[in-house]
Amino acid sequence: MPSYESAIAIAIRRVSNVYQRPRPLSATDRVADFNCTSTEQTLWLRHYCKQAAASSTARVFVVTQEFAQAVVA
Repeated sequence: MPSYESAIAIAIRRVSNVYQRPRPLSATDRVADFNCTSTEQTLWLRHYCKQAAASSTARVFVVTQEFAQAVVA
């Protein structure tokens, strides 16, 4: 039976393989389907984040799944 520590290490590797590290928003990222528990953050990301990032009024970092452009966080 694996130890608690090795089980955590395995879980972290699985999560790390599924999601990419946070990175700056790119023009090709898909934000239209983004959803979180904050209505305001969801609406801002869907409608204003690309304009804010392009005009340098905000630095937007996103998380995507591996080999995908849909923003999940």
